[in-house]
Amino acid sequence: MPTVTYVSLIRNDVPFVVKARLRFETNPANYRARKFVSRHAVAETFRLSDISQTPRNFIDELLNGRITSPSGSVAFYSPPEQHFSVHLQPLHPDGLDQQSRIIVLQIRGEQNVPLDNPALDWELRAADPPYESLNELCLDFRVGALTDSKCLFEAVVSDVVKMDLDCEVNETKIELAIHLSKVLDRQKTAIGFIVYDKGQVIRREVAQGGQLDWAYTDTAIRGRIVVEVPPASVLHCFASYEGKVFHDRWFHDPSVAQNPRRAAYERFDPELQLLRSLCTPREPKFARDLESAIAGLLWMLGFSVFHLGGIKPLQNGPDLIATTPTEHYLVIECTTGQVKGESKLEKLVSRSETIREQLERSNNRFLKVIPVMVTSMTRAEVSAGIKSAHESGVYVVTQEDIISYIDRTRLLPQPDAIFSEAEGLFNATEKT
Repeated sequence: MPTVTYVSLIRNDVPFVVKARLRFETNPANYRARKFVSRHAVAETFRLSDISQTPRNFIDELLNGRITSPSGSVAFYSPPEQHFSVHLQPLHPDGLDQQSRIIVLQIRGEQNVPLDNPALDWELRAADPPYESLNELCLDFRVGALTDSKCLFEAVVSDVVKMDLDCEVNETKIELAIHLSKVLDRQKTAIGFIVYDKGQVIRREVAQGGQLDWAYTDTAIRGRIVVEVPPASVLHCFASYEGKVFHDRWFHDPSVAQNPRRAAYERFDPELQLLRSLCTPREPKFARDLESAIAGLLWMLGFSVFHLGGIKPLQNGPDLIATTPTEHYLVIECTTGQVKGESKLEKLVSRSETIREQLERSNNRFLKVIPVMVTSMTRAEVSAGIKSAHESGVYVVTQEDIISYIDRTRLLPQPDAIFSEAEGLFNATEKT
Protein backbone atom coordinates (compact mmCIF):
# COMPACT_ATOMS: atom_id res chain seq x y z
CA MET A 1 0.00 0.00 0.00
CA PRO A 2 1.75 3.24 -1.14
CA THR A 3 2.22 5.88 1.56
CA VAL A 4 3.50 9.45 1.40
CA THR A 5 5.56 11.34 3.95
CA TYR A 6 6.74 14.91 3.54
CA VAL A 7 8.43 17.60 5.59
CA SER A 8 7.74 21.16 4.46
CA LEU A 9 8.60 24.71 5.45
CA ILE A 10 6.29 27.71 5.20
CA ARG A 11 7.59 30.86 3.53
CA ASN A 12 5.33 33.84 2.81
CA ASP A 13 2.36 31.69 3.86
CA VAL A 14 3.23 29.09 1.16
CA PRO A 15 4.31 25.58 2.26
CA PHE A 16 7.04 24.01 0.14
CA VAL A 17 8.58 20.53 0.24
CA VAL A 18 11.93 20.06 1.94
CA LYS A 19 11.93 16.26 1.60
CA ALA A 20 9.20 13.83 0.55
CA ARG A 21 9.02 10.08 0.11
CA LEU A 22 6.53 7.89 -1.70
CA ARG A 23 7.02 4.56 0.01
CA PHE A 24 5.63 1.29 -1.32
CA GLU A 25 4.84 -0.48 1.96
CA THR A 26 4.53 -4.24 1.70
CA ASN A 27 3.76 -4.59 5.40
CA PRO A 28 0.70 -2.55 6.48
CA ALA A 29 1.81 -2.88 10.11
CA ASN A 30 4.63 -0.44 9.34
CA TYR A 31 2.15 2.34 8.52
CA ARG A 32 1.20 5.02 11.03
CA ALA A 33 -0.70 8.19 10.07
CA ARG A 34 1.06 11.22 11.56
CA LYS A 35 1.05 14.99 11.41
CA PHE A 36 3.25 17.68 12.95
CA VAL A 37 2.59 21.42 12.73
CA SER A 38 4.55 24.42 13.98
CA ARG A 39 4.52 28.03 12.82
CA HIS A 40 6.99 27.49 9.96
CA ALA A 41 7.09 23.70 9.49
CA VAL A 42 4.63 20.92 8.65
CA ALA A 43 5.27 17.17 8.42
CA GLU A 44 2.71 14.54 7.50
CA THR A 45 2.34 10.83 6.70
CA PHE A 46 -0.71 9.50 4.85
CA ARG A 47 -1.85 6.78 2.45
CA LEU A 48 -1.95 7.63 -1.23
CA SER A 49 -5.50 6.30 -1.27
CA ASP A 50 -6.46 9.10 1.15
CA ILE A 51 -6.15 11.58 -1.73
CA SER A 52 -7.48 9.16 -4.40
CA GLN A 53 -4.29 9.17 -6.46
CA THR A 54 -2.14 6.52 -8.11
CA PRO A 55 1.66 6.64 -7.83
CA ARG A 56 1.87 7.81 -11.46
CA ASN A 57 -0.66 10.63 -10.85
CA PHE A 58 1.22 11.71 -7.74
CA ILE A 59 4.60 11.92 -9.51
CA ASP A 60 3.08 13.70 -12.54
CA GLU A 61 1.59 16.30 -10.20
CA LEU A 62 4.93 16.71 -8.43
CA LEU A 63 6.67 17.36 -11.76
CA ASN A 64 4.10 20.11 -12.32
CA GLY A 65 5.22 21.84 -9.14
CA ARG A 66 3.13 20.57 -6.23
CA ILE A 67 1.91 17.62 -4.23
CA THR A 68 -1.49 17.10 -2.67
CA SER A 69 -1.99 15.99 0.92
CA PRO A 70 -5.08 15.59 3.11
CA SER A 71 -4.14 19.01 4.54
CA GLY A 72 -3.98 20.75 1.15
CA SER A 73 -1.47 21.62 -1.56
CA VAL A 74 2.31 21.81 -0.96
CA ALA A 75 4.69 23.37 -3.49
CA PHE A 76 7.56 21.41 -5.01
CA TYR A 77 9.75 24.07 -6.58
CA SER A 78 11.20 23.18 -9.97
CA PRO A 79 14.53 24.28 -11.50
CA PRO A 80 14.52 26.72 -14.44
CA GLU A 81 12.51 25.32 -17.39
CA GLN A 82 11.56 22.40 -15.12
CA HIS A 83 14.83 20.56 -15.80
CA PHE A 84 14.61 18.28 -12.79
CA SER A 85 17.59 16.21 -11.68
CA VAL A 86 16.42 12.55 -11.80
CA HIS A 87 18.48 9.62 -10.54
CA LEU A 88 17.63 5.94 -10.09
CA GLN A 89 19.48 3.90 -7.46
CA PRO A 90 18.69 0.19 -7.96
CA LEU A 91 20.75 -0.69 -4.84
CA HIS A 92 20.48 2.10 -2.29
CA PRO A 93 23.27 2.11 0.38
CA ASP A 94 20.68 2.15 3.19
CA GLY A 95 19.50 -1.26 2.03
CA LEU A 96 22.96 -2.74 1.59
CA ASP A 97 23.61 -2.02 5.27
CA GLN A 98 20.73 -4.38 6.08
CA GLN A 99 21.47 -6.89 3.28
CA SER A 100 18.30 -5.83 1.48
CA ARG A 101 17.56 -4.32 -1.91
CA ILE A 102 16.04 -0.85 -1.75
CA ILE A 103 15.24 0.77 -5.10
CA VAL A 104 15.10 4.56 -4.98
CA LEU A 105 14.02 7.06 -7.63
CA GLN A 106 15.23 10.56 -6.70
CA ILE A 107 13.90 13.85 -8.13
CA ARG A 108 15.58 17.08 -7.02
CA GLY A 109 13.92 20.46 -7.23
CA GLU A 110 15.40 23.95 -6.97
CA GLN A 111 14.30 25.65 -3.75
CA ASN A 112 17.23 26.28 -1.40
CA VAL A 113 16.58 24.54 1.92
CA PRO A 114 18.24 26.15 4.98
CA LEU A 115 20.57 23.44 6.28
CA ASP A 116 21.62 25.71 9.15
CA ASN A 117 18.70 27.69 10.56
CA PRO A 118 19.04 28.39 14.31
CA ALA A 119 15.76 30.37 14.46
CA LEU A 120 13.79 27.44 13.01
CA ASP A 121 15.55 24.95 15.29
CA TRP A 122 14.60 26.99 18.36
CA GLU A 123 11.03 27.16 17.09
CA LEU A 124 10.91 23.36 16.77
CA ARG A 125 12.24 22.96 20.31
CA ALA A 126 9.21 24.92 21.56
CA ALA A 127 6.74 22.86 19.50
CA ASP A 128 4.43 20.11 20.77
CA PRO A 129 5.97 17.58 20.47
CA PRO A 130 9.42 19.20 20.53
CA TYR A 131 12.21 18.50 18.02
CA GLU A 132 15.83 19.52 18.36
CA SER A 133 16.19 20.60 14.72
CA LEU A 134 14.76 20.38 11.22
CA ASN A 135 17.16 17.49 10.55
CA GLU A 136 15.78 15.54 13.53
CA LEU A 137 12.22 16.17 12.30
CA CYS A 138 13.18 14.70 8.91
CA LEU A 139 14.77 11.66 10.52
CA ASP A 140 11.80 11.02 12.82
CA PHE A 141 9.39 11.17 9.87
CA ARG A 142 11.61 8.71 7.94
CA VAL A 143 12.46 10.91 4.97
CA GLY A 144 16.21 10.80 5.67
CA ALA A 145 18.75 13.32 6.93
CA LEU A 146 19.19 16.74 5.34
CA THR A 147 22.26 16.54 3.12
CA ASP A 148 21.31 18.78 0.21
CA SER A 149 20.00 22.35 0.03
CA LYS A 150 17.67 21.41 -2.83
CA CYS A 151 14.22 19.99 -2.15
CA LEU A 152 14.14 16.24 -2.70
CA PHE A 153 11.49 13.66 -3.58
CA GLU A 154 12.17 9.92 -3.39
CA ALA A 155 10.05 6.97 -4.50
CA VAL A 156 11.21 4.01 -2.40
CA VAL A 157 10.55 0.32 -3.10
CA SER A 158 11.70 -2.06 -0.36
CA ASP A 159 10.82 -5.32 1.37
CA VAL A 160 9.17 -6.70 -1.77
CA VAL A 161 10.02 -10.17 -0.51
CA LYS A 162 11.90 -11.03 2.70
CA MET A 163 13.37 -14.08 4.34
CA ASP A 164 11.54 -15.09 7.51
CA LEU A 165 14.10 -14.44 10.26
CA ASP A 166 12.35 -16.88 12.60
CA CYS A 167 13.04 -19.92 10.41
CA GLU A 168 13.34 -23.00 12.60
CA VAL A 169 16.70 -24.76 12.51
CA ASN A 170 17.35 -28.09 14.23
CA GLU A 171 20.21 -30.47 13.56
CA THR A 172 19.46 -31.94 10.11
CA LYS A 173 16.48 -29.88 8.94
CA ILE A 174 15.82 -26.20 8.36
CA GLU A 175 12.55 -24.55 7.42
CA LEU A 176 13.25 -21.77 4.91
CA ALA A 177 10.42 -19.27 4.50
CA ILE A 178 9.74 -15.93 2.85
CA HIS A 179 7.16 -13.20 3.36
CA LEU A 180 5.56 -11.65 0.26
CA SER A 181 3.12 -8.79 -0.14
CA LYS A 182 -0.43 -10.06 -0.68
CA VAL A 183 -0.76 -8.06 -3.92
CA LEU A 184 2.23 -9.73 -5.62
CA ASP A 185 2.44 -12.96 -7.64
CA ARG A 186 3.79 -15.84 -5.55
CA GLN A 187 4.81 -17.72 -8.73
CA LYS A 188 7.45 -15.04 -9.42
CA THR A 189 9.27 -15.63 -6.14
CA ALA A 190 12.17 -17.95 -5.34
CA ILE A 191 14.47 -18.92 -2.48
CA GLY A 192 18.06 -19.56 -3.50
CA PHE A 193 20.34 -21.21 -0.97
CA ILE A 194 23.91 -22.40 -0.58
CA VAL A 195 24.71 -25.07 2.03
CA TYR A 196 28.13 -25.08 3.72
CA ASP A 197 29.43 -28.04 5.66
CA LYS A 198 32.80 -27.81 7.40
CA GLY A 199 33.57 -24.71 5.37
CA GLN A 200 32.88 -26.32 1.98
CA VAL A 201 29.95 -25.77 -0.37
CA ILE A 202 28.03 -29.04 -0.66
CA ARG A 203 24.80 -27.86 -2.29
CA ARG A 204 23.46 -24.96 -4.37
CA GLU A 205 19.76 -24.88 -5.17
CA VAL A 206 16.76 -22.67 -5.97
CA ALA A 207 13.23 -23.37 -4.72
CA GLN A 208 10.74 -21.66 -7.05
CA GLY A 209 7.49 -20.13 -5.82
CA GLY A 210 5.49 -23.07 -7.13
CA GLN A 211 7.48 -25.46 -4.92
CA LEU A 212 6.69 -23.58 -1.70
CA ASP A 213 3.82 -24.20 0.70
CA TRP A 214 1.89 -20.92 1.03
CA ALA A 215 -0.28 -19.58 3.84
CA TYR A 216 -1.79 -16.20 4.65
CA THR A 217 -0.60 -14.23 7.70
CA ASP A 218 -2.04 -11.01 9.14
CA THR A 219 0.19 -8.81 6.99
CA ALA A 220 1.49 -10.92 4.07
CA ILE A 221 1.64 -14.40 2.55
CA ARG A 222 4.29 -16.85 3.72
CA GLY A 223 5.95 -19.45 1.54
CA ARG A 224 7.97 -22.25 3.11
CA ILE A 225 10.06 -25.30 2.26
CA VAL A 226 11.91 -27.76 4.50
CA VAL A 227 15.51 -28.53 3.52
CA GLU A 228 17.55 -31.45 4.86
CA VAL A 229 21.12 -30.49 5.75
CA PRO A 230 24.12 -32.06 7.54
CA PRO A 231 24.43 -31.37 11.28
CA ALA A 232 26.02 -27.99 12.15
CA SER A 233 25.76 -26.77 8.55
CA VAL A 234 25.33 -23.12 7.55
CA LEU A 235 22.99 -21.79 4.85
CA HIS A 236 23.28 -18.58 2.84
CA CYS A 237 19.80 -17.73 1.52
CA PHE A 238 18.46 -15.27 -1.07
CA ALA A 239 14.82 -14.17 -1.40
CA SER A 240 14.06 -13.01 -4.94
CA TYR A 241 11.18 -11.67 -7.01
CA GLU A 242 11.14 -11.55 -10.81
CA GLY A 243 14.79 -12.62 -10.91
CA LYS A 244 16.06 -9.90 -8.53
CA VAL A 245 17.28 -10.68 -5.02
CA PHE A 246 15.67 -8.43 -2.41
CA HIS A 247 16.88 -10.01 0.80
CA ASP A 248 20.04 -11.87 1.83
CA ARG A 249 20.39 -13.82 5.09
CA TRP A 250 22.49 -16.52 6.76
CA PHE A 251 21.00 -19.30 8.91
CA HIS A 252 22.50 -21.91 11.22
CA ASP A 253 21.58 -23.89 14.29
CA PRO A 254 22.50 -21.59 17.21
CA SER A 255 23.12 -24.59 19.44
CA VAL A 256 26.13 -25.62 17.33
CA ALA A 257 28.80 -23.66 15.50
CA GLN A 258 31.22 -24.35 12.67
CA ASN A 259 33.61 -21.54 13.58
CA PRO A 260 35.01 -22.04 17.11
CA ARG A 261 36.49 -18.52 17.17
CA ARG A 262 33.09 -16.96 16.54
CA ALA A 263 31.48 -19.33 19.06
CA ALA A 264 33.94 -18.19 21.73
CA TYR A 265 33.46 -14.49 20.94
CA GLU A 266 29.65 -14.72 20.77
CA ARG A 267 29.60 -15.70 24.43
CA PHE A 268 30.27 -11.99 25.10
CA ASP A 269 28.64 -10.38 22.05
CA PRO A 270 25.53 -12.35 20.92
CA GLU A 271 25.01 -12.32 17.13
CA LEU A 272 28.03 -9.96 16.92
CA GLN A 273 25.75 -6.96 17.40
CA LEU A 274 28.43 -4.81 19.06
CA LEU A 275 31.05 -5.81 16.51
CA ARG A 276 28.71 -4.82 13.67
CA SER A 277 28.20 -1.35 15.14
CA LEU A 278 31.93 -0.87 15.79
CA CYS A 279 32.79 -1.91 12.23
CA THR A 280 30.50 0.70 10.65
CA PRO A 281 31.06 3.96 12.60
CA ARG A 282 30.51 7.33 10.95
CA GLU A 283 32.43 9.67 13.23
CA PRO A 284 36.24 10.05 13.23
CA LYS A 285 36.35 9.84 17.04
CA PHE A 286 35.51 6.13 16.72
CA ALA A 287 38.41 5.39 14.36
CA ARG A 288 40.43 3.57 17.02
CA ASP A 289 37.41 1.41 17.89
CA LEU A 290 37.15 0.56 14.17
CA GLU A 291 40.76 -0.69 14.21
CA SER A 292 40.06 -2.97 17.18
CA ALA A 293 36.83 -4.25 15.63
CA ILE A 294 38.52 -5.06 12.31
CA ALA A 295 41.30 -6.84 14.21
CA GLY A 296 38.67 -8.94 15.99
CA LEU A 297 36.88 -9.66 12.73
CA LEU A 298 40.11 -10.81 11.06
CA TRP A 299 40.85 -13.05 14.05
CA MET A 300 37.44 -14.72 13.72
CA LEU A 301 38.15 -15.21 10.01
CA GLY A 302 41.26 -17.17 10.96
CA PHE A 303 44.02 -14.58 10.53
CA SER A 304 46.77 -13.92 13.02
CA VAL A 305 46.55 -10.22 13.79
CA PHE A 306 48.84 -7.64 15.40
CA HIS A 307 47.16 -4.30 16.25
CA LEU A 308 50.05 -1.85 16.03
CA GLY A 309 47.68 1.13 16.11
CA GLY A 310 46.64 0.18 19.64
CA ILE A 311 50.19 0.76 20.96
CA LYS A 312 51.09 4.44 21.03
CA PRO A 313 54.85 4.11 20.24
CA LEU A 314 53.95 1.98 17.17
CA GLN A 315 51.33 4.29 15.69
CA ASN A 316 53.73 5.49 13.01
CA GLY A 317 53.31 2.06 11.43
CA PRO A 318 50.20 0.54 9.83
CA ASP A 319 47.09 0.08 11.98
CA LEU A 320 47.08 -3.72 11.59
CA ILE A 321 49.23 -6.52 10.23
CA ALA A 322 47.40 -9.79 9.52
CA THR A 323 48.86 -13.05 8.30
CA THR A 324 47.40 -16.26 6.90
CA PRO A 325 48.52 -19.73 8.06
CA THR A 326 50.83 -19.81 5.02
CA GLU A 327 52.33 -16.48 6.16
CA HIS A 328 51.02 -14.16 3.46
CA TYR A 329 50.54 -10.61 4.72
CA LEU A 330 47.81 -7.99 4.80
CA VAL A 331 49.04 -4.52 5.76
CA ILE A 332 45.95 -2.59 6.84
CA GLU A 333 44.92 1.01 7.44
CA CYS A 334 41.44 1.74 8.83
CA THR A 335 39.45 4.93 8.36
CA THR A 336 35.95 6.23 8.99
CA GLY A 337 36.29 8.55 5.99
CA GLN A 338 37.54 8.67 2.42
CA VAL A 339 40.29 6.32 1.25
CA LYS A 340 42.42 9.11 -0.21
CA GLY A 341 43.55 12.44 1.19
CA GLU A 342 45.97 13.36 3.96
CA SER A 343 48.56 11.12 2.25
CA LYS A 344 46.68 8.01 3.44
CA LEU A 345 47.43 5.95 0.35
CA GLU A 346 51.05 7.08 0.11
CA LYS A 347 51.70 6.15 3.75
CA LEU A 348 50.05 2.76 3.38
CA VAL A 349 52.03 1.94 0.22
CA SER A 350 55.26 3.07 1.88
CA ARG A 351 54.62 0.97 5.00
CA SER A 352 53.76 -2.06 2.88
CA GLU A 353 56.97 -1.69 0.87
CA THR A 354 58.96 -1.46 4.10
CA ILE A 355 57.49 -4.78 5.26
CA ARG A 356 58.06 -6.37 1.84
CA GLU A 357 61.72 -5.25 1.87
CA GLN A 358 62.18 -6.59 5.40
CA LEU A 359 60.75 -9.96 4.35
CA GLU A 360 63.17 -10.10 1.42
CA ARG A 361 66.12 -9.35 3.72
CA SER A 362 65.07 -12.25 5.94
CA ASN A 363 65.07 -14.59 2.91
CA ASN A 364 61.23 -14.64 2.67
CA ARG A 365 60.81 -12.96 -0.69
CA PHE A 366 58.25 -15.63 -1.71
CA LEU A 367 55.71 -14.28 0.81
CA LYS A 368 53.02 -12.00 -0.62
CA VAL A 369 52.04 -8.61 0.80
CA ILE A 370 48.78 -6.81 0.00
CA PRO A 371 48.19 -3.26 1.26
CA VAL A 372 44.55 -2.86 2.32
CA MET A 373 42.53 0.28 3.07
CA VAL A 374 39.45 -0.46 5.18
CA THR A 375 36.74 2.23 5.33
CA SER A 376 33.45 2.19 7.20
CA MET A 377 31.91 4.24 4.36
CA THR A 378 29.96 2.64 1.51
CA ARG A 379 31.40 1.85 -1.92
CA ALA A 380 29.25 4.59 -3.49
CA GLU A 381 30.58 7.16 -1.02
CA VAL A 382 34.24 6.39 -1.77
CA SER A 383 33.94 5.48 -5.46
CA ALA A 384 36.28 8.30 -6.53
CA GLY A 385 38.97 7.19 -4.10
CA ILE A 386 38.80 3.52 -5.06
CA LYS A 387 40.23 4.24 -8.50
CA SER A 388 43.16 6.15 -6.99
CA ALA A 389 43.73 3.34 -4.50
CA HIS A 390 43.85 0.68 -7.20
CA GLU A 391 46.26 2.80 -9.23
CA SER A 392 48.48 2.91 -6.13
CA GLY A 393 48.28 -0.85 -5.68
CA VAL A 394 45.96 -0.72 -2.66
CA TYR A 395 43.00 -3.07 -2.17
CA VAL A 396 39.92 -1.32 -0.73
CA VAL A 397 37.44 -2.86 1.71
CA THR A 398 34.20 -0.87 2.13
CA GLN A 399 31.23 -1.12 4.47
CA GLU A 400 29.50 -3.66 2.21
CA ASP A 401 32.60 -5.89 2.27
CA ILE A 402 32.88 -5.63 6.07
CA ILE A 403 29.27 -6.80 6.49
CA SER A 404 29.90 -9.68 4.10
CA TYR A 405 33.00 -10.75 6.03
CA ILE A 406 31.08 -10.61 9.31
CA ASP A 407 28.60 -13.09 7.83
CA ARG A 408 31.47 -15.33 6.72
CA THR A 409 32.51 -15.78 10.35
CA ARG A 410 29.70 -18.35 10.56
CA LEU A 411 31.87 -20.69 8.48
CA LEU A 412 35.06 -22.50 9.44
CA PRO A 413 37.96 -20.05 9.07
CA GLN A 414 39.66 -20.07 5.66
CA PRO A 415 42.05 -17.11 5.72
CA ASP A 416 44.19 -18.32 2.82
CA ALA A 417 41.06 -18.60 0.65
CA ILE A 418 40.04 -15.05 1.60
CA PHE A 419 43.57 -13.81 0.79
CA SER A 420 43.42 -15.51 -2.61
CA GLU A 421 39.98 -14.04 -3.33
CA ALA A 422 41.22 -10.55 -2.47
CA GLU A 423 44.31 -11.04 -4.61
CA GLY A 424 42.20 -12.31 -7.52
CA LEU A 425 39.63 -9.53 -7.32
CA PHE A 426 42.34 -6.91 -7.06
CA ASN A 427 44.25 -8.30 -10.04
CA ALA A 428 41.03 -8.45 -12.09
CA THR A 429 40.26 -4.82 -11.23
CA GLU A 430 43.76 -3.72 -12.19
CA LYS A 431 43.28 -5.17 -15.70
CA THR A 432 39.96 -3.36 -16.36
